Amino acid sequence: RNGRRRGFRAETPDGLRAGLLRPRRGVDVTPAQFSRHMAKAAAALPRTLAAAEGASLKQAKALAVTLSSGTLTRAELRRRGHPYAVRNPTSPNPQVINAQGSVFRNSFRIIPTTFSGRMVSSVINVADYSGYLANGTRFMVKRPLPEAVQSAVRAPRLARTFAAVERAWLGR
Repeated sequence: RNGRRRGFRAETPDGLRAGLLRPRRGVDVTPAQFSRHMAKAAAALPRTLAAAEGASLKQAKALAVTLSSGTLTRAELRRRGHPYAVRNPTSPNPQVINAQGSVFRNSFRIIPTTFSGRMVSSVINVADYSGYLANGTRFMVKRPLPEAVQSAVRAPRLARTFAAVERAWLGR
């Protein structure tokens, strides 16, 4: 069997077996084979993580656009007594941004994923007044759109990340 001895059980000082490693499938793997497999998995990992992060960013942008597509017009908000006003906040759902024209909704941008020892990626809104909505003003309550998007995509993003690591490990 290619020079491998079945049942070789020499222990190394740190307690690991020196001759054969046994993965789940019961196939004997030498340390050299395992090392090659790990090198391939490490080489594939940036690609699989970038794909997973790209899917998460698309989901985040789509959700941000959806939450920025409220149906109330400025006239309707005025009739309701300015429900986002600091003096009397009565909005049932402050993360929804209502009809402001298409500028805000069309101003979401995906900042690409960067690998420099960690993943860095963002979905931002480049509309001039987006900071006022995100942080509030002395007249308007803070609109938690970024927090709503982050909390909604956190679990699916984590699942995609684990699946990407698994794909890299399995060589898919």
